Amino acid sequence: QKVVEREFIRKTKNGDLINVLVYFVPVRIEGKVEAKYAIYLDITERKSTESYIKNSLKEKEVMLAEIHHRVKNNLAVITGLLELQSYATNDSNAQLVLNESRMRVHSIALVHEKLYKNDNLSNIEMHNYVDELVESLKKALNTSQAEHNIHLDIDDINLVITQAIPCGLLINEVITNSYKHAFNKAAGGNIWISFKKDGKYLVLVIKDDGVGMETMKNPKIGPSLGMKLIRTLSKQLQAQTEIRV
Repeated sequence: QKVVEREFIRKTKNGDLINVLVYFVPVRIEGKVEAKYAIYLDITERKSTESYIKNSLKEKEVMLAEIHHRVKNNLAVITGLLELQSYATNDSNAQLVLNESRMRVHSIALVHEKLYKNDNLSNIEMHNYVDELVESLKKALNTSQAEHNIHLDIDDINLVITQAIPCGLLINEVITNSYKHAFNKAAGGNIWISFKKDGKYLVLVIKDDGVGMETMKNPKIGPSLGMKLIRTLSKQLQAQTEIRV
């Protein structure tokens, strides 16, 4: 038999209750355990420190959750202001820019909303996040007579906030570009989003059955703001970007 340790609460000679760690050591005679003797170690101070750390950590978790909640609310206010501003202008180009900015802010706000609702305040479960992001994009972008379909194939992937936000923004940009440029407004189209584990890497693939990218077909057309953002966000994620027409 091996040495066994157990925690107990014991009373001292003065009548005080203390936390003790007790080691039970077997006494062997001719290979047989005939008795055990115990070694007592006062761990009252250690238990008090552990309790303080746990309470302090809980307070910080509550505070962090509240921060995420307030950031989400503040971003919701910004989203609302951008939407109101788009209604207040008759310039179609200005409306387009404001609505695109609103969706970018919304993708960030959704990350903070997810973190606020999660028990784990550091990781985002990407399947649910992308699903909700796509649904909000469909509501905002399915304004033509033809409704486009978005198909998801996403592994069980968790990202920290510094990865989830640029990843969400990147998905937002690609889907928005597909809606704007890939499809005939009179016909429906399909967009596929795949986010898979490949060994130590994560592979995000977004494709559609549209007409392709004019910037790739015609070198005279400069890259749009959306494409510049996609490349910038890829760099933030330390990712390699590949574009196929």
